[in-house]
Amino acid sequence: MMIATVITCPQRFDHYRRFLRNFAALNLGFPVRTFQTKEAQGDAFANNNLNARAALRFAQRHLEKDGWILYLEDDVVLHPALAQMLPELARIGNQEGVDCWNLCNRKNNFKRQFRVADAVIKELDYPILGGHGLLIPQRHLAQMIEAHWSQVSDQAMFAAINHPNLRVWQVVKPVLVEHFGFISTYNPEDGPKVLEVNHAD
Repeated sequence: MMIATVITCPQRFDHYRRFLRNFAALNLGFPVRTFQTKEAQGDAFANNNLNARAALRFAQRHLEKDGWILYLEDDVVLHPALAQMLPELARIGNQEGVDCWNLCNRKNNFKRQFRVADAVIKELDYPILGGHGLLIPQRHLAQMIEAHWSQVSDQAMFAAINHPNLRVWQVVKPVLVEHFGFISTYNPEDGPKVLEVNHAD
């Protein structure tokens, strides 16, 4: 079983509408639930964390033990390969004990690169940055939610599940989720950002 969530905010309404059209076009077979809190308007840091925690708590309540949450931010493009690979990623994740799939190929350090069928995968090294597109198993949701979040949401989530044998795997080929946002909601005056991406080497 899988649940999809997207976090957004009022100033990103155009991103959100684009995301919904993109998500619907993939015909994944399950709906997406939107999280946009009004509790901390004007505080992008708190707003992002509240949205993220609400999405994780929703999935924790509704997922079965071997289920996965497709956790997404609104400024991404979902590629058709995502729809084709999701069931296999969940199956491999349960079989191999993957702690999280990082679906967006944002640049991170990695321990190794390997192939699974036609896919190229990197096992990421901690610390891991980016929560644009994650596939998280139900078994980790409680510890993510119960952790103290002193950092931005992606860093807080990975910190909560960090352990000596952490397995965060990232599909770098084919591209599944692509980040297109380049102005930070946290600090929009700081100008455009260009995120490096991991490529299959």
